Amino acid sequence: MNENVVAQSTNLESDLNARIELTTGGSWRAVSVEPLNYYSGAMASTWNVLYLGTVPNGGDGVDRSTDSGLTWQTIGGPTEEFDTRTIAAVNNNTVLVLDANGSVWRTTNSGGEPLSLPERGSSPALVLATQPVQLEQTVCGSNAVQSIPVDIVGCGTSSGMLDSLWITSIVGDAGSSAFQIATGQAGSTLPRKLAAIDSIEVEYLSTNSKDSAELHLRYDLGLGSRDTTIQLTGESASPAQLHREAASAYAGEHASLALGIDLSSTINLDSLWPFITGIQGKYSWDSSVAHNVSFIPPAGWVLQSSVAGGDTASFDIQKLSSAVVTSPLDLGTAIFQPTSTQLATTWVMLPNLIITVGGQKIGVCATYNEDNHWAVTTLGAPSGVTGQAGSTVPPEISIYPNPSDGNIWITSSEDLGETTIAVYDMLGVERSRSIETLEGNTPVLLPLPEANGVYMLVLNSAGGTYNLRVIRHR
Repeated sequence: MNENVVAQSTNLESDLNARIELTTGGSWRAVSVEPLNYYSGAMASTWNVLYLGTVPNGGDGVDRSTDSGLTWQTIGGPTEEFDTRTIAAVNNNTVLVLDANGSVWRTTNSGGEPLSLPERGSSPALVLATQPVQLEQTVCGSNAVQSIPVDIVGCGTSSGMLDSLWITSIVGDAGSSAFQIATGQAGSTLPRKLAAIDSIEVEYLSTNSKDSAELHLRYDLGLGSRDTTIQLTGESASPAQLHREAASAYAGEHASLALGIDLSSTINLDSLWPFITGIQGKYSWDSSVAHNVSFIPPAGWVLQSSVAGGDTASFDIQKLSSAVVTSPLDLGTAIFQPTSTQLATTWVMLPNLIITVGGQKIGVCATYNEDNHWAVTTLGAPSGVTGQAGSTVPPEISIYPNPSDGNIWITSSEDLGETTIAVYDMLGVERSRSIETLEGNTPVLLPLPEANGVYMLVLNSAGGTYNLRVIRHR
């Protein structure tokens, strides 16, 4: 209520008035406009009624609203001194007013028209989310269980009994196969006590792109049985596979792992790429093999947030206007530091991925197998070679040519004798093994696997273990 007398909001003659303004969230609008020197500034409220005071020579007594301030009517009674707070409401019908002359006025029938509205505390209500509940299933092979919050509001009963729960489809009475009441959850046995702040566990088992249903609650807050309905909408994850990528480094060095996925053909790539604006994801790994150092967004994207902890890291990237989205979808680069001093590999998983397309979030479910996964390999001992026991200067072992188009020559500056040479790819898979005799400065021919890539050679002799890297490239 704006009296607009002392500090007027405008100098325009047409706007010199007093106003009652109402908001239901967001903006304000005038619901009552009166001349200046009309409202006193006093206001009192009950559970269902609002009372406003007016001033002498301007107002007509007390104004009342029974619809949350939308409409007002004058109920008579005394006027008040300007800029006072001299109305007190005991309940909907009993109101006390101190007038401009110092007298106290009292009404027990709301000014002559008794109100039969519920009093405070007599009618608590179960209030739920005002928007439909969105459930997402983004983890492959498992069902998404979501807690739907429910609250009891009011100044009366703060608890009651939840008698029954059931789910129906939107168009009929048949139960929805995509949604069900979660079993085995705390408080799932009915009837049960309903707390002032409570939750309902719903399980989402979708096989479609989108589903909808209605969740029904029947409860008693002490005034008889009531029903409440909540609309449920669900969206299952779109399938995708990790785009096979691998990184390797010696313990203590950094390994750069490109993060990419191949989306399913059920997603129209040609139509989606121009509209992808944001990506949120979480990747995980075995922290006993490597730990995460940092995350670098792809070119043309900006990193909104990156949070790492334990053996998981979450990222949120937004596309710049100049960015071009291609297939496979480039998620950026994860920088790892291998920690194991043994030959070891950790698979890097993507348990959660959400793509924002045209303002809508699409959950993506990434799967993996031997042909589609990310991996970080520790190349054994720390960078370099470990020499013979007791030797202060390890032998110099060289590979030529490196890169190679198929065969390499291995040369040692010292006699190593009978030596086992194992060749591993960057996923830690042994590709070949042979036993050779290495004599000082005498080259030994070794064929490499057919596939291009980076390989690690592990040489085991009586004098020690030696780790070397070679690149196969036609």
